[in-house]
Amino acid sequence: MIRRFLLGIPVMPIALVLGEFVTRFRVGRVLPGSPMPWQGLQRMNEEDLRAMYRYLKSVPPVLRDNRPPMADARP
Repeated sequence: MIRRFLLGIPVMPIALVLGEFVTRFRVGRVLPGSPMPWQGLQRMNEEDLRAMYRYLKSVPPVLRDNRPPMADARP
């Protein structure tokens, strides 16, 4: 299956605006078992979150094969 990725992360179908992006990182872990390091990310200051948002918006999505994570690929 081919999906759009941005820095190895699937691109969400609905783009978040800056305020929603910052709020999402402030909320922390929403999905149990999420591999994202939410505890560290939610402690980032707003200026850093805004800079990360601007950077991610500036990088074009990459089209690549969607393979399972390495941990799932092992027998």
